[in-house]
Amino acid sequence: MMVFEGGHYGHYPNKARYVRLSYDTSPDLVVELMTLVWGVPLPKLLITIRGGNSNFELTSWLGQLLQTGLVKAAKATNAWILTNGLNKGVAKHIGNAVLKEPRDRKSVV
Repeated sequence: MMVFEGGHYGHYPNKARYVRLSYDTSPDLVVELMTLVWGVPLPKLLITIRGGNSNFELTSWLGQLLQTGLVKAAKATNAWILTNGLNKGVAKHIGNAVLKEPRDRKSVV
């Protein structure tokens, strides 16, 4: 089963689209949602970020490196960056890096 949360972004233009999935959700359904419903082009690369949920600080240069390096690589390869979606730990730093990068709403979900 796949449950789509949200849907109307007019009131919240900076909110990311997300989906809550069951462990047995078909990947085909996820791709269909992202490409046909959200209008995101198929990626050439998937970047999955796995890490702990413990909060930690990044030095400013490391945060800048993450922002420029990861986002530049993702844009250059038309990649999707997938995280656990939590606002803590590694995923929080990835989200902050992506959030700071100017973008077209279709290119970053």
